[in-house]
Amino acid sequence: MRPAPVLLSVLLAVLAPGIGRGQEAPMVKIEGAGPTITADATIRIHASREVVWAIVSSCPEALKIVPSLKVCEVLERAPDGSWVRIHQVMEYFRVLPDVRFEVRVDFLPPGSVTFERVSGDLTSLRGEWILQSDGDYTNAHYVVSIAPGRWVPNWIVRAAFKHDLPKMLQALRTSAESMRAPNPG
Repeated sequence: MRPAPVLLSVLLAVLAPGIGRGQEAPMVKIEGAGPTITADATIRIHASREVVWAIVSSCPEALKIVPSLKVCEVLERAPDGSWVRIHQVMEYFRVLPDVRFEVRVDFLPPGSVTFERVSGDLTSLRGEWILQSDGDYTNAHYVVSIAPGRWVPNWIVRAAFKHDLPKMLQALRTSAESMRAPNPG
């Protein structure tokens, strides 16, 4: 899998619930009206890159931060830990069937996590997390591109991105900031 280039151009601020204490809102931009929808998102987190990477590279943590993710199960792992194959199930709306797929996830700690669809309900899915250190902070950039296929309408994916990405980024920040080591001094 080739990492997709992350060029965060003009980002639109989306205020997520729970933002306070002077924190910056997660930034989310959603594009695409055709078969493929792309989302770019970023958030500034007061935690080390290693702490944030531990969350974005973990199935149990993904279940805590991704609102519509119902199943995240590691099916196969590289002997050296450089990649995993994961089965995931997303529930976007209760009246529609769950979306099931497998992804291959490649790790480059503590800087990036990339993923790409291997099989399942989606036509295509590709994305990555890029983590950049900035002093005591980490800038977490997330980009994802999805072609849902015939039975998952694009409007559902766009609505899910608009609703879930700010919540996911805020949950990532809350989790990472609660895990970071206190500053001795």
